[in-house]
Order: sequence, then C-alpha cells, then structure tokens
Amino acid sequence: MTFCVCTLSFGAYATEDCTEIRFTPGATSVEIQGEAPPEDVLCYLMRTGENQEARIQVLEGSNTMITVLDIADGRQDISFTTQARQYEIRVGQSLRAIEAQPFRMLVSVE
Repeated sequence: MTFCVCTLSFGAYATEDCTEIRFTPGATSVEIQGEAPPEDVLCYLMRTGENQEARIQVLEGSNTMITVLDIADGRQDISFTTQARQYEIRVGQSLRAIEAQPFRMLVSVE
C-alpha cells in the first residue's frame, strides 16, 4: 500500500520546520512528491523502531539528492538498519538550478 504526501518548500535547518512522514496503518511505504528548491532543502522527519530496514530512494528527479543526517549524504538511494529514534531526511538539488526541480521519492520501513 502506498500513500502520497505532497509538499511545499520549508526552511529545512530547524527541526520544527520539518514535515513528519506518517505511514497509514498497515503500510510499509509512503511516496512523497514535491519540488526541491534551488537554494534550500526540504526537510522530513521519520520515526522508526529498532532493527527495521529502511530505504529511501528517488524515483523521479534526476537532479534530486537525499541526505539522512548521520547516515548518508547526497545520494539517490539510501538503505540502512534503523534504531528506535527519529531520522531527519533532507531533499535538495544535486546541481543548483535556477528553478525548483520536481521529484518523487519512496520511503519504506519494514
């Protein structure tokens, strides 16, 4: 089951400006669509349990990169084993463009 979250640009360096990723009951993934701003990043928060397998991947948006703080930086596909904590995910442009760049990414936790 997949759930779509559409986003707007937020100031991404303060946790209170991040958008929390919520999975619908029974779902293990969520699809997020938005536009990576030219001079900022979008910020998302994801809470996980201990020893889950998380994967965050860019499905569309060749100029889009994702960073999971303290895990991996500037990639299009990140997989890791989780701890019981909150993770901050940042989405931005790989190479700065003049205009916002549309993207679609999949976040899954199993």
